[in-house]
Amino acid sequence: MERWLDKVKSTLGGNTDPYAQSRRVLRLAQRSRIQLMLELENQDSEDSRKLTANIEQIAEDSFIISQPTAGVMGHPLNKRETIQFTLVVQGKRYQGVTRCAGRARIPSGGKRMLYGYRLNLPEQLDTPERRSDPRTTVGYDLAPKAVLKMPDHTEEITGIVIDISASGVQVRSYQAEGLFKVGDNCHFQTELPTPVGTLSAPVRVAFVSPGKVDGQTILGLAFHQRLDRVAQFVRCTENRRARRRTG
Repeated sequence: MERWLDKVKSTLGGNTDPYAQSRRVLRLAQRSRIQLMLELENQDSEDSRKLTANIEQIAEDSFIISQPTAGVMGHPLNKRETIQFTLVVQGKRYQGVTRCAGRARIPSGGKRMLYGYRLNLPEQLDTPERRSDPRTTVGYDLAPKAVLKMPDHTEEITGIVIDISASGVQVRSYQAEGLFKVGDNCHFQTELPTPVGTLSAPVRVAFVSPGKVDGQTILGLAFHQRLDRVAQFVRCTENRRARRRTG
C-alpha cells in the first residue's frame, strides 16, 4: 500500500514526493535486514570506513538506524554530522549522503527502550557503477567452488563463484548466513581455467545480500590488489563466448 501511494503521489504531482525513490529502496533493505555501510565525513581512522547499522524505522523525510558498530564496538554519531551510506538491494548498489538529526528511541518489544539515531532521508540515492574492471559470469557454466577462510572461524565456508573481475568476485553460499559483515577481511580460494589456475588471495567483504532462496547469501568480495591474470582470464572467456555467439 505504501509503495502504491508513493507512485500515485509522483504520478499526480510530478515531483511532489521527492523522497519516494529513497523510501522505496530503504524499505526493501529493511525487510531483508540488509545492513548499511556508513562512512563519516572528515574521519581518518580505519574504523570509520567500517561502520555498519540496521534500518529500524522509515518516516516521510527521515529514517532511524540502530547504534552503528565498528566490528563489535558501538560507535556514537554526533548531531548534524554528515554521513555517507552504501547498501546493496537486489544486486544493485545505492549510495546516499545524509545528516544525523540526533538520537532516537527504538521499541524493543519489552520494557526497555533501545537507542539509535535519526537520519535525514536523502531526496535521491545514487547508483554508481563501481566495477571499473570488466567482469565475466562463470556460475552458469564453470560453477567453480569458492572456499572462504575467516581469521576467527575454524571451519571453511564454501560456495559457488557467480562472477569475477581483476578487482573482485561475487560468491553465492548456503553456509555464510550471519557470518560476514561489510568490511570483514578473509581469505578466498578457487580453481579457474588457464591462465589463472589456483587462485588464492586475501579479500575484503564489500557487500552482503540475501539470495533469492532461503538460507542463501550473496557476498561481494574485493581483492586487496588488482590481479592481472584474472583480467586476462576475463578477456579470454568473453572472447570465447563472443566467437560462439557469432559462429
